[in-house]
Amino acid sequence: MALIEKDEDVIVEAPAEYKTRTKWKAFKEGSIAYLNCIKGSHNIPLAYVIRDNAIPQPNQAYQSDHHRMIAIAPLAGPEYEEDNGKVFDLLKSWTINGPAWTWMRAFNAARDGRQPGWH
Repeated sequence: MALIEKDEDVIVEAPAEYKTRTKWKAFKEGSIAYLNCIKGSHNIPLAYVIRDNAIPQPNQAYQSDHHRMIAIAPLAGPEYEEDNGKVFDLLKSWTINGPAWTWMRAFNAARDGRQPGWH
């Protein structure tokens, strides 16, 4: 597991590759934690790409600006497409040598990090 050195705010290490004996829940939570620390377009954490709610909820109260940014970032447009591709590339690098790649491969051509069902 290595840190991405160009993002000064990163304090969470990338998850280890997902292999046959890897625990899914720990891998998923580690991936989400990492994506919370990596900034995409407009300085929004990449975790917004895989958030549960597809429809932004701007009129709700949030724990922090961090949570609000993730919750209200639109899941459409050129910035989203760029961030979605980045998320896919990270997921691909973590799954390509294990059993999850069979599932992820369907989203390879589109570089779609949201559709594999993380949310």
